[in-house]
Amino acid sequence: MNAPSAGQAAQLARPIPATLTALAATIGEGSELLESTRAVLKRRDNVLGMLTRQLTREEIAVMEDRGCRAEDWSLVCVAQDFDPFRVRRTHLKGRCALGRFAGEVEVMPGMTLPTGIYDCTLIACQVGNDCLLENVRFAANLIVERGAVLFDVGAITCSGQAAFGCGQRLPLACEVGGRDVPLWAEITVEAAAMIARDRGDLAGQQAVAAAVDRYREALLSPVG
Repeated sequence: MNAPSAGQAAQLARPIPATLTALAATIGEGSELLESTRAVLKRRDNVLGMLTRQLTREEIAVMEDRGCRAEDWSLVCVAQDFDPFRVRRTHLKGRCALGRFAGEVEVMPGMTLPTGIYDCTLIACQVGNDCLLENVRFAANLIVERGAVLFDVGAITCSGQAAFGCGQRLPLACEVGGRDVPLWAEITVEAAAMIARDRGDLAGQQAVAAAVDRYREALLSPVG
């Protein structure tokens, strides 16, 4: 299991608010997800901040020889030290950015596989350095962070605007009638329990709902 990030550690260390109104005031505070969304809106075509360039004719020839194709190769940009031999039987459509693929990545404890993109269809995707994408049949409008692994995926897409689950409602205590709890990225078990428990605090419930709605609106992103 990966260690929590600095932002996640800060969230876990924060004392639990005493009331729902106090809890509402903390929703979205110091959110790493919100910072990521702002980065997307600031530089949508290069969210990962990679130094990129156009493919050379030789690289295109190598990729085509390995079963790759693109609707328009001029829309595909790559990292400075991109290795075309690390992409095989892949269809690229729209603006795509591909990182540097070298070495191997751990796919499960004690097992590694070569990084790269193999047997995939990518539409308007940005793939960071040292990722492994294999047998991804359809991916669209995605940002794939450095070192990520996508393996045997049918379809993974973002259409319209993504809110990353913020604002979805989780039914709790269904055996006693159900108590819906609005979700956000940093919600904890303790916060969910407080919302489910303090149903009589109408002002607090409204404050939480309004805070989650504001957070969701701020998070809306054109890519996933």
